[in-house]
Amino acid sequence: MTEHIQHIMRDIAGLSAAGDTEKAIALARRHFTESTQGLQLIQSLPLQNSSSDFLRILALALYQSGQAEAAEKILSICSEKLQQDRTATQLYSAAAALQTGDFSKALHLAQQIPAASPAMADARKVADEAVRRQKEQENRSNLLRLYDEPEPGDGKFYVLGMKPIGHDAHVALVDNRGVVVFNAEEERYDRLRHSGHTPLNSLLAGMRQCGIHPRQIRHIAFSFSAPEYEKAARRWERWYRENNRPLHPLKMVRVSMGYVQTLRQQEAYFRELFPHADVVHVKHHLAHCAGAFYTSPFERSAVLSLDGRGEFETVMLARGDGHDMEELEIMESPHSLGTLYQTFTYWMGLGARQEGKTMGLSSYGDPQVYYATFRDRIIDIDEKTGRFTIHPDFIEPDGEFLYDHTQLNDIFGIDFPMDTRKPQQPYADVAAALQRVCEEVFLKMSAWLRELSGEKNLCLTGGVALNSVANGKVLKSGLYEDISIHPAAHDGGTGLGAAMYVLYQNNLINAGEKRARWVMEHPYLGSEFSDTEIQSAIAAAGFPLRKVDDAAFYAAEKLAEGKIVGWFQGRMEVGPRALGNRSILGDPRRAEMKDLINQRVKFRETWRPFAPSVLREECATYFDSDHESPYMLFVYNTLEHMREHIPAVVHVDGTARVQTVTEATNPAYYRLISRFRELTGIGLVLNTSLNVKGEPIVCTPAEAVQCFLVGGMDEMVIGEYVLSREDLPGSALTADLTRQDKRLNIPTRTGRINGFTNIDLPGSPFFSEMQAPFDNLREIQDGSIELIHSHNFLHTLEQDQIRRVLREWARVLMPGGVLIVEVPDAARAPLPDDTRAEMLRRGVHFTLPEQERTALNAARLQAILDETGFVGFTLNEQSPFHPEKHDLLTAQAKRPAPESRVVETEQNEIRTLDFSELRATRSAHAPDKSVQEV
Repeated sequence: MTEHIQHIMRDIAGLSAAGDTEKAIALARRHFTESTQGLQLIQSLPLQNSSSDFLRILALALYQSGQAEAAEKILSICSEKLQQDRTATQLYSAAAALQTGDFSKALHLAQQIPAASPAMADARKVADEAVRRQKEQENRSNLLRLYDEPEPGDGKFYVLGMKPIGHDAHVALVDNRGVVVFNAEEERYDRLRHSGHTPLNSLLAGMRQCGIHPRQIRHIAFSFSAPEYEKAARRWERWYRENNRPLHPLKMVRVSMGYVQTLRQQEAYFRELFPHADVVHVKHHLAHCAGAFYTSPFERSAVLSLDGRGEFETVMLARGDGHDMEELEIMESPHSLGTLYQTFTYWMGLGARQEGKTMGLSSYGDPQVYYATFRDRIIDIDEKTGRFTIHPDFIEPDGEFLYDHTQLNDIFGIDFPMDTRKPQQPYADVAAALQRVCEEVFLKMSAWLRELSGEKNLCLTGGVALNSVANGKVLKSGLYEDISIHPAAHDGGTGLGAAMYVLYQNNLINAGEKRARWVMEHPYLGSEFSDTEIQSAIAAAGFPLRKVDDAAFYAAEKLAEGKIVGWFQGRMEVGPRALGNRSILGDPRRAEMKDLINQRVKFRETWRPFAPSVLREECATYFDSDHESPYMLFVYNTLEHMREHIPAVVHVDGTARVQTVTEATNPAYYRLISRFRELTGIGLVLNTSLNVKGEPIVCTPAEAVQCFLVGGMDEMVIGEYVLSREDLPGSALTADLTRQDKRLNIPTRTGRINGFTNIDLPGSPFFSEMQAPFDNLREIQDGSIELIHSHNFLHTLEQDQIRRVLREWARVLMPGGVLIVEVPDAARAPLPDDTRAEMLRRGVHFTLPEQERTALNAARLQAILDETGFVGFTLNEQSPFHPEKHDLLTAQAKRPAPESRVVETEQNEIRTLDFSELRATRSAHAPDKSVQEV
C-alpha cells in the first residue's frame, strides 16, 4: 500500500473523528467506491488493521454508492473492530482502577469483557487480583476490629511467625510457653496452590480460633531477612567478578535488593497493624533449622537444611543444644540441590513445585543409564563431605539455573517431549539418576555432619527434606540413632521456625528452662469448624443431614465394601500431606483402587502412587522398618510376602511412603484403621489428600462438600455427618442414562460424580483434559450426547453468541436429548440486603449479577431456545443439581426426535468479505440516511 493511500485513509479517519462525516464520505467515494479501480483498491487495504473511524466511513460510502451488501460486510468488520477497541479500553480502565485502589470498579469492568474476547485471559487476571485485594482490605479491617474486643488479663503473649512473601506464605502463632497454638498456610484460605500473598486470611483465622487479642502479639518474626538480602546483593556482585560473568545486568543483585524493599514494606505494614510488636528478620536457613530442632524430641542434635535458596545460602549444617543454635557450615548460590531437582521437573513438563512427581517417576527408571552423565556434565560431589558444585555450563551468566530445554535434550540425547500421562522410559531413567544423585548428597552430607557435630540425633529440614525416598535411605544408613523431620519441612514451616528462634534466642520462655515444654507430636494445628458450620455447608448444597453414631466405624465399613471415602475431621493438618483429617481413603487390598482414585477422583497421572496410613504398632508387619513416620516423610520397602495383600499402596519398585498412626495423636483415625483391620485383617488404609488436581487441600466443610461434588468419591464423612452418591442433587435425572461419557457439564465443575464430562471455558484453571472453545465442541460427534447441563454461563455471552452456542449444543445432543440451562433470573426482584446477608451467612449461594451481559427472563430464554431448534421448554422450581442456588432461572428443553418437524433458522455467521462480489454488484438503491447514524 502506497504512502499516498495511507495518507488518504488517515484524512478520512481524521475527518470522521472531528465530526465532519459528509466530507469524509465524499472523500471515500471519490477514491474508493465510484470507480472499478477504486473498488479493486479496497481489496488491497488491510481492513482488519484499519481504524474503526475509517471503516465506518468506507461502509457509508459503499452504501451511498449502491453497494449495500459490501457495506454490510465492511460494517461487520467495523463492528468487530469497535468491540476490540472497546474491550481494550475497558481492560485498561479496569487495570487503572486496580492500581488506584478502586477494586469494585476494576472487578465490574473486567467482568463485562465478553468470554469470547482474546482479552479474556487478562481480564480474568485483573478480576482475580481485584477480588484478592478486596479480600485483603476486608481482612485488614476485620483484624483492626479485634482491638475493640476486651484484652485478656492473663499476661499471656504470642510470637507471630510468618513467611510474609513468596511461595508458601503462612503464619504460626506461638505462646510464651513455647506452645504452637496455630500453624497454617495461606493457600488453604485463598485457594491458590503455594500462595505467595500476604497471609492475612490465615492470620485472621488463627487469631479468631485461638481468641488472641492484637495487643497480645508482642513479636513478629519473618523467615527471611532484609539485612541478609543486602549481604546477598554484595555476595552476588562479588560472584559476578570472581566468575568473569557480565556485570552490566547484575540481575541477582537487583533481585536481592528487590526483596529488601519488599520485606521493609511488609515490616511497615505489620508494624501498623501491631504497633505494640517488634519485627525481627530471621535468616531463612536459620528459620528452617530452628523449626526442625526446637519442635523435635531431642535435647540436642545435628541439623541439616537443604532447599532451593534462602537469601544466598542453599545448604546449612547446624547443631542445636538446648536454647542454642550454632551454624557449622553453609553452601551458597548458585549451587543448589533443590533448584537442580526443580530444573529437571520443569524440563520434564511436570510443572512448578511438582518435585514429588519426579521422585515418584524415578522408581520406574534405571539410575545407571544416566548417572555418569549427571556426574560428568552437571554436578560434582565431594566424596568425603557431600559438598557439591553445579557445572558452570549449567549456570546462566546472570547466576540462575539454565532452563534451556534444548541443551538438556542434547545432554541426554532425548529429542521428544515427555508424555506426562505415559512417561517414556528415557525420562524415567533421567529421574532415577537425578534421585540417585540427590540420595548421594544426602548420605555423604549427613555423614559429614555427624563428624562435625558429634551428635547422635539428626533433624532434617528444607524443601529437599520432603524427598521421602532420600530420607528413608539416611534413616536406614544407621548414621544416627534417631531422625526427626518437621511435617512442613518446606518453606511452609519457616514461620514457625522464625517464631521459635525469636523465643529461644531472646530467652522469652520461662527463665531457667533448657528446653521448650512443647514437642510437635502431631500436625493438627490449623483451622477447626463447629457442628453448626458443618450442618450449614451440607444443607446449603442440597444434601439431607444424615448423622451416624460412629463416624470411624461407618467409614471403615464402607472402605471394606470397596467404597472411596472422603474423611474430614477436626483441625487441619500443617504441611503438604494429608495426615488423617483432610483425606481421601481407599481399600489397599484392591489393586484397581489406585487407578480408580487417580482417574475418577484426583484426575491426575495414573503412574503416581498413593501412601498407606498404618497403625503404629503394625508398621513392621508390612514394611522393613519399625521407625515411626507420623508425617509421611519416610519411604520403606514393603515386605515381599505382604505386597500381594496391599497392592494399591505399593509403588512399582515395592516401596511405600508410610504414615504411622497412634491413638494418642489421632483417636478417630486410629479407630477407623483399627475397625478396618477387624473387618479385613489389614491394619492400614490407602490415604491421599482431600482435594483434586491443581487445588490445595480443603480447609472448610463447604470446600469438602464441593470436593465431593467435583470428585468421584462414593461417601464423604464430615464430622459425624455423611454424604453419599445416592443423595447427590440431580442423581434422579441421571439414574436412567446409559453412558456416563455421554453427558456434558458446561462450564462448572460440579457434576463429576454424576459422570459428566466437563467442558471448560478457555483459560479455566480447572480440568483441562478437554478444554474446547466454549462454542465449538469439535471433539464431540453429532447426536452423541444424552444430557447437557449448563450452569450460570449463557448470560455471560452476547445474544448472537448465545444462539451459536445453542446450535452447537443441539448438534451434539441425541434426538430426544435433554438440555438443562441455568441463568440468573432477570425478572426476579432483588432481595433486601439484610435478607441476602442472612442467607449468605447460612451458606446460600447467589449468582453474580455484575457478570450479566444478556439479561434473560423465562420468555426471552424460551424464545431463544425455540429459535435454535429446541422443543418442550419447561421451567423447574429449582436447580436439579444446585438446589442451594437462590436466584436462578432453571429451564429444560429437548432436541426434537426425528418425527418432530422443526425448521431451524439459518446460522447467523459473520462471513468474510468477498471482493469479487463487491466489484460485480452496483445496484442503484437509494441510500438510507439513517445508516449514517451507525
